[in-house]
Amino acid sequence: RDSSEADPIMDRHAELLRRKLPDPEPWDELGADLYYWYHGTRAMKAMGGTWWDAWRRAVTSTLVETQLADGEDSGSWDPVDPWSPLGGRVYTTALAALALSECR
Repeated sequence: RDSSEADPIMDRHAELLRRKLPDPEPWDELGADLYYWYHGTRAMKAMGGTWWDAWRRAVTSTLVETQLADGEDSGSWDPVDPWSPLGGRVYTTALAALALSECR
């Protein structure tokens, strides 16, 4: 949907999310937040329109770029966000895969 059709409060919240799009730099506890990215993906998908387009591109490129391609952890994501100490690689990989599944 376009912003002209949306609730003004929802528009403002979607704009806040768009100002802090997923970004692979820095890929550490200060920059990565898979919990935010997953729930942001669900919210922006519901908003649709240009918000969803911008978010989908950002989350997809960030997660594809940061997924490990080599070694025994190939296919997973490093547990580097603020919540990773609780869930480790399984948590990080699960949220990344869930976010990507929403983008198809």
